[in-house]
Amino acid sequence: MSVYKGEVVEVYKIDEWVPAGTIPMKTRTILPERTSGRVEFIGKVAPAEIRNKYIGKSVAKLFKYGEASPIKVFRKADNSNYSE
Repeated sequence: MSVYKGEVVEVYKIDEWVPAGTIPMKTRTILPERTSGRVEFIGKVAPAEIRNKYIGKSVAKLFKYGEASPIKVFRKADNSNYSE
């Protein structure tokens, strides 16, 4: 999920995590000192039925005040069942 000011603005289906700077892009300059230890994903926008469920919803309560990490991972204890 892509989040801006505590609200979900897009949802993605992630196929793979790779080191930052791995994916060539014409719109950015890769600076090794800024990508060290960071990651990016290969994937696509999630299907509409998933996107519609989350886009526009608040996730602000999941973040602590001042938290600045660009990535936050949430895992369920049993990763085989993602139902709500």
